[in-house]
Amino acid sequence: MLTDKAINSDLRASVKLCADYVTTVHIASDVCRDRDIELLKQLPLLTHLTLTVCKRLTDESLLHISKMSSLETLDLSSLCTDAVTVSGLMLLSRLKKIELIRLPFLGMKEDEIKAKLQRVLPNTIIK
Repeated sequence: MLTDKAINSDLRASVKLCADYVTTVHIASDVCRDRDIELLKQLPLLTHLTLTVCKRLTDESLLHISKMSSLETLDLSSLCTDAVTVSGLMLLSRLKKIELIRLPFLGMKEDEIKAKLQRVLPNTIIK
């Protein structure tokens, strides 16, 4: 069984090895943590990011994502965490090149959050 430490080490090595080539990342792991997402900032060509089943992510991950200046699409639609807040989602407004954001189900505030993001990112499709 892989431990969190082993996964982080593998991810760190992969990011270092492939930093100049990777444009798309899809992470589907319930052991993925905020510090793993932070490593992805080292991928300067990353344009597409999908995070699914990542139960341990928090607003800190969204802060790291908000600093990925080349990101064009972000899919969080299958994110399985209660630790992501409205404030965290608003950090995504820093993504000036973003064309599409798929949000997780947000309950009763979903329309309000989408409207706020749409106002600050008028050229972005928010689903």
